[in-house]
Amino acid sequence: AESIWIAAGSGDQDAVQAFLSKGGDANAADERGYSVLHAGVSWGHEAVARLLLEAGADPNRGDVDGDTPLHVVELPAVARLLLAYEADPLVRNNDDQL
Repeated sequence: AESIWIAAGSGDQDAVQAFLSKGGDANAADERGYSVLHAGVSWGHEAVARLLLEAGADPNRGDVDGDTPLHVVELPAVARLLLAYEADPLVRNNDDQL
């Protein structure tokens, strides 16, 4: 089965919705703290990000480097979506970067 990170990173809304519908954790993260939301926003998938945020994904959750989804976002529209869900633009990562 395709991993939820691959599904989110490739913009597969149906797979992400199915994952969530089956009780999947919107805050699921791998061993490095890289969340499904990180995967979706880093590849510019606004619809996937919206699904995850509506399901309760934390827009301020950092990975092991302290990078939040806002640190890895690629598209302005997706950044605005994260901000609309109260992503904190002042969170610094482990390298002290905004």
